[in-house]
Amino acid sequence: MFSLKLVASLLVMSYVVLSVHGTSVPDPCLAQRRCSTTEQTVYAVDTQQCYLFRNICLYTNDYCQRREKKEEELKLVTKEACLEKCRNFCTEEYFPLCAEHNGTFETFTNKCELHRNSCQKDKSYIFNHYGACES
Repeated sequence: MFSLKLVASLLVMSYVVLSVHGTSVPDPCLAQRRCSTTEQTVYAVDTQQCYLFRNICLYTNDYCQRREKKEEELKLVTKEACLEKCRNFCTEEYFPLCAEHNGTFETFTNKCELHRNSCQKDKSYIFNHYGACES
């Protein structure tokens, strides 16, 4: 598992470093990947919080979406470093979304609550859709 994280991290970092120096390297974001749901949890942080991803493919897709939206990039870290950045609270805004973990769907009041819950329980949820989960 760690070697997969290392390879992905090196691939993303190589792209950034080589593209800055004008060297051509395949862009990991040229196409969105179809990812399996295999559990090989990847931990990443931004300046605000910890994020858990089911596997490196899902992390790479999120990394590319963030880059496209010009949002803050995530940095791959160890489980321990990530869990230190678990949020203790979120805003009370209501923008529900449905996410899945091990075949069980759960409704969260907003994206922050999904990530907070994921971090505190060490569960890598996969976003399913906006709105409440169907019963």
